[in-house]
Amino acid sequence: MPALDTSLKAGEAVLIGCPYCGKIIGKVSLEGILEATCSRCEKRGEWHHGVFLATSFNLSDKKVRAPEKNLPGRYQLKGQKGDATFEVSFFSMEKIDIRKGDLISISYSKSPRSVLNLTWAGSYKNKPSLLIIDRTRKVHRI
Repeated sequence: MPALDTSLKAGEAVLIGCPYCGKIIGKVSLEGILEATCSRCEKRGEWHHGVFLATSFNLSDKKVRAPEKNLPGRYQLKGQKGDATFEVSFFSMEKIDIRKGDLISISYSKSPRSVLNLTWAGSYKNKPSLLIIDRTRKVHRI
């Protein structure tokens, strides 16, 4: 039996989701990093206007310290997409069923100037806000 080919093909569509409302927006073809807009959040008129960054990669390695009672777990993911290497670290209070070879989509929300001044600082947060595993179609807020 041939091995399962989990590599992301050029132009292949992947699921992306909105980091603000947590909804799956749909499947899009991602070449690198995409600036996307959530139509639901755009209509709300909030300071971020539903705009976020999304990217995807195939998981090649992971280090997980599972969550314990009242303590978050630490996830360190490494992946490949073409020649690019992705490394993502985050904490989560929930266990995430993630396996090597999974196609992962992550979304980054806009960074506000301050907690009180909710206007865009001109950058995006350096930690992801949303993770989608294509195999299970599960959305995880992180």
